[in-house]
Parts: sequence; structure tokens; C-alpha cells
Amino acid sequence: TDASLRHLAKLSARLEMLQLGGCKGLTDAGLCEFAAAIAGDTEHTGTLLKLSLMNCSQLTNTTLCAIAEHLTEVRDLCIYGCYRMTDDAIIRIKRSSCISRLNTSGCYKISDMGIRYLMQVRPTMLVYHKHRDFYKPLTARDLR
Repeated sequence: TDASLRHLAKLSARLEMLQLGGCKGLTDAGLCEFAAAIAGDTEHTGTLLKLSLMNCSQLTNTTLCAIAEHLTEVRDLCIYGCYRMTDDAIIRIKRSSCISRLNTSGCYKISDMGIRYLMQVRPTMLVYHKHRDFYKPLTARDLR
């Protein structure tokens, strides 16, 4: 729940990996608060490198925007099954973002066109977008 996430933010001084898969009680408000708390915590000496939000079905573009803004060191992000996220969130992932692996499988509102845009902006990013392509990186042919 969001309350649990608030508590976790207070204890996360060396947090490097966080798997929240299937936490149906998480909301955008809770995750945004968590991201801002981690970013603003002067005692946070760790770097959150991997974040999994698999099947957190209440999360929307707001969460992905907060991650892009506050959790800038995240390298591996899984939003598998976060079906409320759209292309609008994908365009928020900036060139300066550290994300190098992104799993958008099951995000049915993120289109192939959105992924193409992301691959043009971040050509070295490894993106998993469709179940049938899982563990198969996009190729130049996929971007045509």
C-alpha cells in the first residue's frame, strides 16, 4: 500500500533494488511521494538501480513521469502489465535518463509508434514491448 511505501522510503538509505510487482494497493500518489522522498533524502547513500512495478494496475503516466524526474539513476525499469500507461509517459524518458532496460509488455496503451520514438531518442536502450518478443531486443528492422 501507499502507507507501506512511505515507511519504506524512510528506511531506504541503501536501497538498490525494489520489486513491487503485484502490489495492487499502490497508487500514483504513493509512488510519486516515494520517488520525491528518495530524491530529497540527504541520507540516501544508495542508488536505486532496479525498480519493478509489474502488474501494479492502478499506476498511470504520473508514476512514470515521477520516476523519470526523481529516480534518475534507475537503470532497469519494469512496468509490465501497467496497462494504464500510455505513449505520453514514454516520451518523458529523456536522453539523460539512466534507464537502459525497459519492460513495457502488457502496457496495451503504449503503441509501437511510442516505442519507435523512444528507440530514436535512446537507441541503446533495450526494450521489451511484446510478450512474443520477450528477451529479444528490437532490431533496426523493427524500427521501420
